[in-house]
Amino acid sequence: RETHPRVRVAAADHALLRPVEDERRRYVVLGHKGSTTSSDAPLKASELVAYDRASWERSWTSTEWLEGEDGLRDVTFLAAPTVFGERLLLPAQRRGAYTLECLDRSTGRPLWHTPLHAGGSMFFKAPGVPVAVRGGVAFVATNAGCLAAVDAFAGDLKWIRRYERVDPVHKSRRRRSSASQGKQQGFGYRHQFMQAALESFEPSDLVLHEGCVVFAPCDGDVLMALDSATGEPVWMLDANTHHAPYGRLTQVIGADAGRLFVASRTHVVCVELEGGLVRWMQKLPTWRGSKHSGRGRGAVVGDLVVVPNLRELLVFDADNRAPMRRLPLPPFDQGRE
Repeated sequence: RETHPRVRVAAADHALLRPVEDERRRYVVLGHKGSTTSSDAPLKASELVAYDRASWERSWTSTEWLEGEDGLRDVTFLAAPTVFGERLLLPAQRRGAYTLECLDRSTGRPLWHTPLHAGGSMFFKAPGVPVAVRGGVAFVATNAGCLAAVDAFAGDLKWIRRYERVDPVHKSRRRRSSASQGKQQGFGYRHQFMQAALESFEPSDLVLHEGCVVFAPCDGDVLMALDSATGEPVWMLDANTHHAPYGRLTQVIGADAGRLFVASRTHVVCVELEGGLVRWMQKLPTWRGSKHSGRGRGAVVGDLVVVPNLRELLVFDADNRAPMRRLPLPPFDQGRE
């Protein structure tokens, strides 16, 4: 409806749309349940529900734990939970500030929350990224300017870094203004919301490799690796340089043991996780779809890199020893295929 927020979860919030499961339950984040409204309630609403894996009956819901100091009344979950022992870790917004929330996975009871920072994004809520855990440390990227390391047991903040949004070597380059390209939409009399495309990376998961955290922030032009113990930069790769033949990088496809695979609108690029060196690149077929849409999310499957391309899949050898293959998709009908 005109001037009313949509109640669905945006497709760009892929971190919210995935179900997560353990040996007993499945955990799903649900959005606003009611009809559209002229307030911002649909944009804030989120409910974490645990279902029994065998019967699909509800085990618990986060709405049972709204009260108390760590209560979830003013909490908006930004990504699906990460299972850590008997706990669930979720990035969230609590009263406008970005936080890490810890819940008991058996009951949904909130155990603690760690405030990270407020502001830092032009968006009503920055796209979420699932929490990554290694060695008892939870790594949280807000996509609003900061990446933090938090003790996953006690919730103590170990370090937080305001990451570089542009490569310091190229920092004089003038950045595009998303705000100037956004479409103003009014919701009620007190709220103004903006529709603007993500001009940098699409939301992507954190990659933990050896002693580094590799990430591609939605609000920055730099693919980077930080030391997981200190938060200091290990390497950076400018994703928007005018000198790279592959063009501006837009998507992290995935990683294997020592390589990171990323994509621009024209190429698939292999980057060494150890030092950020570009190892190889292969050209993608010319995009025949809408200029306002992308190819969709690729995946790393064994020693293959798979990228969707309208009615086919493009398959690349991770070692770059074989030419690209094209696998046509079967028609979506009611046949046996």
